Amino acid sequence: MSEITQEEAQANHDAWWSSLTDEQKQQLYDNQEKAFELTIEEINAGRINHDIDGPNGQYGV
Repeated sequence: MSEITQEEAQANHDAWWSSLTDEQKQQLYDNQEKAFELTIEEINAGRINHDIDGPNGQYGV
């Protein structure tokens, strides 16, 4: 597989984004917001602990 430039990657992304309907764009945004909210809830509930020891600190790594 050949490498592409940053400009080509941006052009590909822009073309993809432009091909989406407003409803599809809204759904992507809503999904991202939901994932963000769930992550914040997990952090607040103590299920995710990325303290000074890092994400694997509980394993002594």
